[in-house]
Amino acid sequence: MSGPMQTPPGFNQGQTPPGYGPRPVNPYPQPQLPPGHFPQQQGYPQYAQPGYPQYGPQGYYPPPAQKSGFPTWAIVLIVGLIVVPFILGILMLAAIPLIASNTEEARASEARAALGAMKDRARVVYQRTPSARLDKSALGVGPTELSGVYFSDPDYTVTSINPWAWSAQCRGVYKAAPRDLVITSNLVQGDASFNR
Repeated sequence: MSGPMQTPPGFNQGQTPPGYGPRPVNPYPQPQLPPGHFPQQQGYPQYAQPGYPQYGPQGYYPPPAQKSGFPTWAIVLIVGLIVVPFILGILMLAAIPLIASNTEEARASEARAALGAMKDRARVVYQRTPSARLDKSALGVGPTELSGVYFSDPDYTVTSINPWAWSAQCRGVYKAAPRDLVITSNLVQGDASFNR
């Protein structure tokens, strides 16, 4: 087929062409201003007077209504301020036994190191002078040598000066009985053990 497009028969005579139906009705009509509310003025948008429903001219859409209640950010902030401290509190309560056990282990480590040093000093003194009195003063321990983070010089005492069963203790190391840490050593043979 060539040439210009042919007009369907009857199209220009005011008749509906074949295959064309009537124009569909708009399913969403625009609100119309009720007659008699206020006089129409040419060139100005028409709005209802106070106390009347907000009808506008064709094509007029009123602004969306403002949402009431708390904004979302305020709700999130309030929930965060309540939930986060609650979770942190639970974590802190769960961490208390771990911290306490670590503290007790640190106290025991410090006491073991100091008692071991006292035992080594007593063995040296015994090997040099077997008849020497193996108490704390004979070991030559100064007042600051046994001072640490958890214990100081008065916490350590020599409880037995017998070279076959020499012993010293540090008091208040543990919370449960026996609370004192005791080292017992055979200075002649060089072996030693702790009570716990």
